[in-house]
Order: sequence, then C-alpha cells, then structure tokens
Amino acid sequence: MATGDQNDILARLKALIPPSWFGDNSTFRDAILSACAQALSWCYSLYLYAQLQTRIATATDGWLDMIAYDFFGDNYGRTAGQSDDVFRNAIKINLFRERGTRHSVQKILEDLTGNTPFIFEPQRPLDTGAYGAAVAVSRSANGSYVDTLGIVRYAAPNTARYDANPYSTSINGLMVEPASVNLMPQSSNVGASPWLFVAATSTSGFLAPDLTNSAAKINATATTGNHDVYQNITSTMSTGDTFTTSIYAKAGERGFLQIAWAAGATGLSGNFVNFDLINGIAMGNATSYSITALANGWFRCVASQIITGNATATKTVAFVLASSLSDSRLQSSTGTGTDGFYLWGAQVEMGAVATSLIPTVATTASRDADVPLNNMTTNSTFLGGYGLTGGYGSQLIPYQAFVTAYRSTGSGIPYVAGYSSTPSGYSIASRGEYASQSMLTGSVTDAQIYAAVASVKMEGTIVWVSIQSQPDPTKRRIGIDYTVGQSQIY
Repeated sequence: MATGDQNDILARLKALIPPSWFGDNSTFRDAILSACAQALSWCYSLYLYAQLQTRIATATDGWLDMIAYDFFGDNYGRTAGQSDDVFRNAIKINLFRERGTRHSVQKILEDLTGNTPFIFEPQRPLDTGAYGAAVAVSRSANGSYVDTLGIVRYAAPNTARYDANPYSTSINGLMVEPASVNLMPQSSNVGASPWLFVAATSTSGFLAPDLTNSAAKINATATTGNHDVYQNITSTMSTGDTFTTSIYAKAGERGFLQIAWAAGATGLSGNFVNFDLINGIAMGNATSYSITALANGWFRCVASQIITGNATATKTVAFVLASSLSDSRLQSSTGTGTDGFYLWGAQVEMGAVATSLIPTVATTASRDADVPLNNMTTNSTFLGGYGLTGGYGSQLIPYQAFVTAYRSTGSGIPYVAGYSSTPSGYSIASRGEYASQSMLTGSVTDAQIYAAVASVKMEGTIVWVSIQSQPDPTKRRIGIDYTVGQSQIY
C-alpha cells in the first residue's frame, strides 16, 4: 500500500467511520468506500501529476513541450521520439545558455550536432590575418581627427583616420572626407596678419585642443562698443554656394562667442550665430549651426550660410566677444581689457558641413580627398566574395559572421539484408524493417541548425550559415573554399 493509492484512501475513509456503526467487517460498507477510494485515488494522482508540472525539473509529457515553446518559441522543440529526460535536460541547457558571443554559436552547434562548426568573421584578424577591406586610404596631405579623449590629433599622408565621439570610448568610424580648402590663413595664430581687430587684443601661447601651446586669448579693450577679431575672405564664390565657418573656442571671463558675417549684397550681412561656451548651446539665424564639446573645456563651433547675392564681393568673417546667448549681431558691450575667451583652429570652406581642421599658416591650405584602397589579398574584391580568405557574402556589411555547420554523425538507416546487400547470403535472414522511429531518433534537420544559431547570435548581427556533411579535417584552415551547401540569412 502506497500513499494515495486506492487501499490507502480506503483505509483512511474507514478510519473516519465509528466502528460501532458497521462492526469489524461489512461488505456493504467496504464496497461503497472502495468506489469512493478509487475516485479519490485518481484525484490524488492527478494532484501529484499537476504538482510535477510546476517545475521544469519534474515536468513531463506535453507540459515540457509547452515550457519549451514559452521560452524558445519555434526555435527549439522536441525531436521525434525524444524522451522526457533528454528533452528536459536540453531545455535546461538552452535556458541558461551563453548568448551573443562567438563561443555561444560554437557551443550550441556542438551540442546539437556533435561537430565543431567553422566560424569566419571578416573583421576578426585571427580569422583573416588582417582587417577587412577599406582600412587603407590614399591622401597626400596630413589629416586631423578627434580621438576618444576629445583631443585633436593628426594622421600622416596615406594613413586612415578614425573619428571618435568625445567623452566616450567608441569610434564613430573610418573618416572618408572630400577634398576641401581652408580659406582662412593663420588658422591657429589668431592675432597674426591678416587678422584684424575691433576694440580687442590678442595674446598667444595657451593650451590648444591639440595639446600644443598655440591657442590665443582674445580680450575686449576697456571701451564700449563692438569687440571682435576678423578676416576678409577674398576667394570667389558662386551665388547659391554654402559658406561654412568653424572655430575651436573656450570660455574665459566671457563665455559667449558670436560668429558674424558681413559683405555688400552677398546675403551674408546680418547673419550670425551665438555660442554658449559653458553649456554647449547655439542660437542664431544662419542656415545651419552646431557646437561640439571636446576635452579641456573646448568646443568646436560651426555655422553655415548660403550666399544669395554678390558672390564675388569680399566676405568678412568676424568672431565677436558676445555678452549673452541672446545678443543681436555685433552688439555693443563694455570691456575691461582683460575679459575674453580663447580661440584656435579657424576655418572657412565651401560646403554645407565643416570638415576636419586644415591648419594654415601664411596662406590658404588644402586637403585632398580620402580615397579608400583595397588592401585585401590578390584576386579578392573590395565587395567581398568566396575568394575573400574563406568568406562569402558582402564585405561591406558590418557585424557579420560566416558559419559552416556540420550535420550530426549517425548510422543512418541500416541496410536491408538480402541477395544483393551486405551481409547477404542464404544464412542471413532478410530484414523487413526499412526505417523505424529508433533509427531516426536524434537526427538534426537544417531548420534546427538555423534556429539554433538564431537563438544565440547577437542581435543586429548577420550570420550566414552553410550546412554540410561531415567536416574534412584536411580543410579546417583559413583560405579553403568549401563546397557550399544550403545557406540561410538571419
């Protein structure tokens, strides 16, 4: 007698009835209570069964299938003929499985197929022996960029530049800039000719964004009026061109810079932008403008304006000691002789956006365009392909991997004995069983391999899967072009 079976329930029911009612033996009583005990025993067994289904460790039957669907959706299910114990173990393994890494893809395919997959990442040097295409550029001039610390750096000719977002450790990407010309001489020596002053003075030798002592401090003189430093740009421009001015600025006693333009009837006169050099805010009536924070309190201030009038007239570009973010153009203020801000890296160029700083000295200076070069191996192409060191797909797609998965090892469907098969002969009985459920148990489908990779790959990553039969140990190395099987893209 076990707890909860019919005999146990019968004994419990009989113990509840006073003995004096029926005596020690009563066939009528026992028959009625046995019927009740049978029903209650079934209810108790149902209770025990339901209790088992509340935990993965003890769940059985279709409840395990429901648990798998709840956690994995259609990505993982019971294979044909798979027992509860094996299926439960697989659920637990996949529930706590590592995800989002190269190792996670390798591990799930090893668990599923018993074979280690071949994984190829075009941007992984250990796979390719070099970084992917387009990391080499042709550029005859030096090029500037901002590193992850917010410092302006310089790259030598024919050297790739990777611009960063200041105050972060992430690289924005490879810089591929068009050619440009800085029309403003003495870009970082504000005060030298041809710079001109209105009620302002200049002192040099201050720490600049590139960590040299080449920045200038501009102070307002002890007078009342407009205080600024400016240059006259004489380069010919066409009506409808966009004229972009940029400069690096840092707050001193004054925390507001105004970029203002003036020229006869060019459409520049009257346009300006004010920059808050403490809070990083810009406000004005120019076509477009922006302010970007760098290290050590420096900002790059950018303002663009479309030329609408006399395109051949001289353009005056002024950097004004403003008093507030709401100042009007060239507004009058009273200086003390020592109140000012710091300037460095002035630039005027044609185009709707400011490119990286092009340092100038006595005259204007230019920077030719960055031209990406194909630095991949011989016979590979810039766009990628099967000949690209073992990879396939597009080399231009970021965050991708190529996985060669191998089907699981199995005995397959056994031979059928007879006259023409092995073993054969009159002494070996023919086998009538062509394929049974036991022969197919544990087989892995292509769909299961695709689903397995999709369940652990990093979100936003493209994984190209090539499914093949058993791996050839002589070809498990970089540069071998495998025979391509079915493919799937996620």
